[in-house]
Amino acid sequence: MKYLLPFLGALLLGSIAYADTGFALSGRISIRHQDAAYHGVIDWLHSDQTDELVLTSPLGQGVAELRRNGASAVLSLPNGERHEAATLEALAARLFGTPLPLAALPDWMRGIAPQAERNEARQPRRLVLPDWTVEWLRYDEAGRPQLLSLESPDLALRLRIDRWDEAPLRSQP
Repeated sequence: MKYLLPFLGALLLGSIAYADTGFALSGRISIRHQDAAYHGVIDWLHSDQTDELVLTSPLGQGVAELRRNGASAVLSLPNGERHEAATLEALAARLFGTPLPLAALPDWMRGIAPQAERNEARQPRRLVLPDWTVEWLRYDEAGRPQLLSLESPDLALRLRIDRWDEAPLRSQP
């Protein structure tokens, strides 16, 4: 399954959490699963009711598109393959049969993790969970996370955020 890694990255980052504010971000992502690796570009638009996440190759070719609204979560792949479920958790369970830390991801992306170890600036530095470790490796000059790492025994994901827009986003009807 050629699209497994990009999909897994999209699914991990496209969460169902209902955050108070929305955000848009663009950056670079790398995913490692066993002996396979994927490197690409990510664009993510998140609001309380929707997520739109697009992964492209370093050369700009579409690899995976994930959309979530109040009624469903849909993954579309460039070969026409489409997967749909009521929620992202249900989609992950059907495709992978493993728990993924989906609900907390929008908060983690913004550096919100009350239970995390803190750095000298009181920003989250490291969070160790039973199956995952999250590390905030770098912050930008505005204090927003710029480099994050999520690791489980089977998967490693690294995200470098190049552009942030933290303005509240309104859901489209």
